[in-house]
Amino acid sequence: MPKQQTAAMHYGLRVHGKHLFRIREEHIKNNLIPMIAERKVGAVKLDLLLRGIEVVP
Repeated sequence: MPKQQTAAMHYGLRVHGKHLFRIREEHIKNNLIPMIAERKVGAVKLDLLLRGIEVVP
């Protein structure tokens, strides 16, 4: 029996993230790959983390 996915990932106190989210190939090609090439891996991680956080109304 497969495990059920939770609705949200918990990043911290009262901060929930999306379990699944999409990133356009254009964004990866135009923004993330150049940052990785310039060894700005921390900026790439921050970009992905911020995209994963749920926006709470």
